[in-house]
Amino acid sequence: ITDLTSIKSIIDHRCINSCEAFFDPWAVLDACPTCSQACYDKKKLEWSHGQLKVPCAVFQTIPIGPQLQVLWHKQGSAQCMRYRNKRTQQIFDEICQNDGFVDAYDDILTGSAYLDTVRVGRIKPRDMVLIISI
Repeated sequence: ITDLTSIKSIIDHRCINSCEAFFDPWAVLDACPTCSQACYDKKKLEWSHGQLKVPCAVFQTIPIGPQLQVLWHKQGSAQCMRYRNKRTQQIFDEICQNDGFVDAYDDILTGSAYLDTVRVGRIKPRDMVLIISI
């Protein structure tokens, strides 16, 4: 991924059972606080007399900020990134023409939470908005 996009992933250690990620405050642990599995490969640790700490499992995080910035580098994706601003203006035009109502609630951008946030100036025309559902 780094060669194609210049985006570097972050590699962190994790429990072999996926209980915990071993970074602050658990970076100093030798075993998982949830299941007690070893953080490091026991054979390699013993073979090296405690010098070689090879994690039993790792996970990668690809930071979202650089991924979003890369989208502005190509004309096609940059035009797609302008969708929110264009559609927001269309929605406000519809609201003005329709006595405060939109024609259809067909996009998350037509929701009152988003529109109110734009209306009070917390989201500006050139801002990038990331919506996450968990």
